[in-house]
Amino acid sequence: MPPLLATIREFKITYMLVDAHSDEIFRSKMMEGAMRSTVLRALLGNANMPAILNVGRAPKSPKHMLGRGSFKFLSQWAEPKRPALVMQFTGAQASTPQYVTYSHKAILGFCSQQKGDFQMLATQPVIASVRAYNGYGLLHCTMIGVYVGCATLLLSPVDFFANPLVWFDLVQRYKVKDAFTTLPMLQHAMNFITAYASGRLQFSLHSVRNLILATEERVDPATYARIRDFFASARLDEMSINPLYGTLMNPCISTRAYLGVSPLTLRLDLHAMRRGKVVALPPITEMESPEEAELHSLTLQDSGKVSGSTMVAIVDPLTRQALPAGSIGEVWVCSHSNALRKQMLVPGGATAAGRPVMNGSNATGFLDGAKDYEFVRTNDLGFLYLQ
Repeated sequence: MPPLLATIREFKITYMLVDAHSDEIFRSKMMEGAMRSTVLRALLGNANMPAILNVGRAPKSPKHMLGRGSFKFLSQWAEPKRPALVMQFTGAQASTPQYVTYSHKAILGFCSQQKGDFQMLATQPVIASVRAYNGYGLLHCTMIGVYVGCATLLLSPVDFFANPLVWFDLVQRYKVKDAFTTLPMLQHAMNFITAYASGRLQFSLHSVRNLILATEERVDPATYARIRDFFASARLDEMSINPLYGTLMNPCISTRAYLGVSPLTLRLDLHAMRRGKVVALPPITEMESPEEAELHSLTLQDSGKVSGSTMVAIVDPLTRQALPAGSIGEVWVCSHSNALRKQMLVPGGATAAGRPVMNGSNATGFLDGAKDYEFVRTNDLGFLYLQ
């Protein structure tokens, strides 16, 4: 609630679209009582709660569709720097969320990239469930099906957590090729199957060629191995498990989709990494315990390949110069899918026009001496590795 109330206050929101379940919550006595609390009222300030519109009760008349009746698309909406979508992310403080702004061009660039990289077809549906409220999940849930022309299967998070087997049944029944999931989703499903199905997998995932695994952290090889081994009996090909690397400003920078090779696992020397260099160590021997190895080495798994429309550079953030392969630096990304900006609210501030005041983070930059390409700064450390 705190991020939602802060957004309502600063953006002066007057209407809010919800589903049937959320509609019940907002109209419940529990919510009515909560809104009387001093803390929540302070977050809302002088603003009023917006009108709640249940999309399930929306009229089906064609006159309410874009391009029909009085609802027309205006040419200025498609201007390159005009926001088409603003995503909300909870920041370090719940009352000061972050906002990432996407243009129409960036959304279309994302969809085009996904369709090409994942070889999506109009005859094969996609599926989405948990994490469909921001980031990659939101774009996958709302945009991909429309762009590709395929059906989008939706399963509410409540239904998934009650019985994740329903999700796997949908994947099997509709022969889903590209399935979006998250690490907590798979962990919950594995725990559920172990506890209530005795670990037996009575479904098949042979149709899945691209199990899209979104995670905010770097891929843990041990976790990847557990997922691979657990679903092996369901005929899930190891090559189909596709961890995504992305950030708030670009939710899909690199993937392992359709590479056809096993993930590259490297054991790196921690002492060299502290000097900004990458030195690969040999695999752990029988004479060395895993606990001892962790003291002076770090095991990583590669992030796959970048799209043809994306350019990644490893940059020294102080000099803004690109670093060679084998050097550790900040990951910078130039892509048609990059968001316009990332900002955070300044609580209580407002311009003369009533717009919220933002303190924009240093999210973009140019390489030293090269102003032709604008990059998004990820604040992640990484390196390029050549075999």
